[in-house]
Amino acid sequence: MPDPVVPVIDLQLQLAGSSGGWTSVKSDVIAQSRIIARYGIHGNGPLDRVAGTGTMQFRLRNDSANSGTKEGYYSPGHSNARSGFDIGVGARLQIDYSGSAFLKWRGELQRIEPAPGRFLSRQTFCTAVDWMDTAAKRKMRLEAVLFDQRADQAIAEIIGDMTDKPAASSLNAGQDTFPQVFDATRDESTTVLREITKLVNSELGYLYPKGDTSTGGVLKFEDRHARPKFGSSAASLVNASLGGMRPERATQNIYNRVKIEVSPRETSAAASIIFQLQAKPLIAQSTCAIIEGRYSDPDNRGVLRVAGASMVAAASTTDYTMNSASD
Repeated sequence: MPDPVVPVIDLQLQLAGSSGGWTSVKSDVIAQSRIIARYGIHGNGPLDRVAGTGTMQFRLRNDSANSGTKEGYYSPGHSNARSGFDIGVGARLQIDYSGSAFLKWRGELQRIEPAPGRFLSRQTFCTAVDWMDTAAKRKMRLEAVLFDQRADQAIAEIIGDMTDKPAASSLNAGQDTFPQVFDATRDESTTVLREITKLVNSELGYLYPKGDTSTGGVLKFEDRHARPKFGSSAASLVNASLGGMRPERATQNIYNRVKIEVSPRETSAAASIIFQLQAKPLIAQSTCAIIEGRYSDPDNRGVLRVAGASMVAAASTTDYTMNSASD
């Protein structure tokens, strides 16, 4: 019989920064510990369509027997600390199998905990998170209202306006075209993940990170036809070949009544003032001021939030004026 193919696991950190190369720290991973990596969609219900935050946990040698032969090598701020090792650096898990290198997991270090004490383990506990954590924290900022967009186009627009993008993305063309998108976002509260989730649920698709042989951490969007139309039957099961199966019938995934709430969009036929200063700000000489306005319905000023489309550029003396008067 041929020899079995054994996968080789490598843990790598992007110690030179986001634009630098990857450095293997496999030799410093505690041999008795495990690298625990989780990612993807955590549930299997009909509404589980967007991945949650993926995590990877591992422990590194922090005594003088590590690759740097220095105590405190993996203690940021220590005099012997490894250059570039800190929270925020990239982390990825590579699996070499049958001649191919597959980047299974990718993210960045979120937590570093060196075990203190002269007589303790001298290990550093590390936790990394994937891009879904970034999406859950970043707010939608200054996103213009768009018309006639598919889910993939809107997701690409969101990603394109971010500075901390996923390593790569693969977006199926959505089946539906939405008349308006981003018209209900709130800069101060709407997260990237929340807006993407709305798009995915409206399409009845799926979104999750996955590995590949190039970059790892690929953000994958599937339209609602992707899975029903994928491939053909891989096996035919008959009673004689089944064993140990546990069929289950549960009420939580059965829906006999579905309630749909529709919020139709209304667009003003004429130009409206959707933000107006309620006071005259004083700007000291040789200084600047940033004014952030939240758009609201002119008939419900400050109460009913609205979005702005086909914006008209503010004109001097018509929409704003500046002078040296104190009032």
